[in-house]
Amino acid sequence: MKVIGLLWAWRHARNKANAGEQMLSVEEVMYRAHSMSVDSLIDKQDSLVKPTKVKSQWCPPKYDFLNINFDSAFFQDRKSGAWGFVIRDHEGSALLAGVGKLSKIHDALCAEAQACLAAIIAAADQGMMQIQLESDSTVLVKAIKSDEYDHSLGGVLFIEAKFLISTQFASVEVDYVP
Repeated sequence: MKVIGLLWAWRHARNKANAGEQMLSVEEVMYRAHSMSVDSLIDKQDSLVKPTKVKSQWCPPKYDFLNINFDSAFFQDRKSGAWGFVIRDHEGSALLAGVGKLSKIHDALCAEAQACLAAIIAAADQGMMQIQLESDSTVLVKAIKSDEYDHSLGGVLFIEAKFLISTQFASVEVDYVP
């Protein structure tokens, strides 16, 4: 979508210049390209991320889905943290897991978003196509399902997660599990 947005913005700028209007700057063209790709991403992710009811505990995913549970830790005094995830099949067998450290992280929500991104990237790298994301953060679930938090401090992380969800997977469910 970014390439299409760039081509469209470049064509628009070229047509304006050919019509004798003021030429757009490179920054304006890039802004238009980026905003077009983000707008289409939001439209696409709205149709891919299906709303589901709140679960009270872990349940196995549907037969053809893989369950991804992720979490993070945040240390306010050091502005650091850690993340981890596990990907399980419908029988509860662990297929893939990962952990990592975070440095220079702003808040707990950004740490949770980093955990989500790490899990999504790992699943995409393994060619997993139908996933069920589970988080204990209601705010993160809402940020992934809507554009309400896109202009917050962690907005770029939420946008990146939604972009990956919409481009790398056939079907995604996002659930809050306390």
